[in-house]
Amino acid sequence: MTDQAVPSIFVPAAPVWELVRRRQLAWGYSDDEMARAIALGDVVDVRAWMLRASAERILRRLAEPRLIHGKAWSAPPEERRAARR
Repeated sequence: MTDQAVPSIFVPAAPVWELVRRRQLAWGYSDDEMARAIALGDVVDVRAWMLRASAERILRRLAEPRLIHGKAWSAPPEERRAARR
């Protein structure tokens, strides 16, 4: 047997949700838009731990480029807000 620990299938959820909220503010998404953007589905579980696979999926989606109404999120904040109206 080796001395290497087997990685847990669970990771702390708080850092993932903090990043989600920061990106949500930066992108100007509502809660529903953000849930759709990162494919959370109908139920969001915000307990202290989440599956590693779920965290990885969310982080990959946060790294993808974002579009709103056909415009890239690299647009200035004023333009992003105007596009949502």
